[in-house]
Amino acid sequence: MARECTALGFTPFVKSTGSKGLHVVMPIEPVWEFERIRALARLIAEKTAALEPDALTSKMSKALRPGRIFVDYVRNSEGASAVAPYSTRYLEGPPVAVPLAWGELDPGNDVRRLFTPARVLERVSSGEDPWLEMPEAAVGIRVLKAAESALGG
Repeated sequence: MARECTALGFTPFVKSTGSKGLHVVMPIEPVWEFERIRALARLIAEKTAALEPDALTSKMSKALRPGRIFVDYVRNSEGASAVAPYSTRYLEGPPVAVPLAWGELDPGNDVRRLFTPARVLERVSSGEDPWLEMPEAAVGIRVLKAAESALGG
């Protein structure tokens, strides 16, 4: 998914949820109304899922997505919740939702076990921050319009 987002002009960042999921975050400047941004997020999810239909889906219904990864654009809704970065989860460990570098998404890494509160404190204390450049990466209207056009929106 990162490759597709980068091709559209975005700089995607990734965060573990502290459970099974990942959140892809693409910073944007506040230049469009909420509904238009949500529509673009939906287009990105649908087009990305269509590239690998055996592995990905943008359909929310669990019955329609067995064995596939749900590309969830619905988090981009008013009132929708998402676990905040550095939040501990009420699970064994406990795991922490943590910003990640793309290179940390190795199939051999179980981020739920890797990022415990103690490990996250070490990481933060060391100054390591995979999202350090996020503010500068926010895209504006030119990229948004180009992405919308490229996706047929």
